[in-house]
Amino acid sequence: MHFDEEIAHKIAVLRSKVMTELKPCPFCGGEAKYIKGSRPKVMCMKCEAQIIGGHFQIHPMGYKEYLCGLWNARVDK
Repeated sequence: MHFDEEIAHKIAVLRSKVMTELKPCPFCGGEAKYIKGSRPKVMCMKCEAQIIGGHFQIHPMGYKEYLCGLWNARVDK
């Protein structure tokens, strides 16, 4: 692997980890998890708030990353 390819790979791995780390639930503060399946989702394990996938095209950055990004989005107050 060339130096540039190695750096690009490391950046991609770090980006993926950052984009899939889930914030606590915005409603109750509970732990959220990404759940695979025919209709993947991100769900709070405490109050069961969730974002369900399946009705939109796969985002170029990846399905898991896209759903996690939606879950992590917060409105600034």
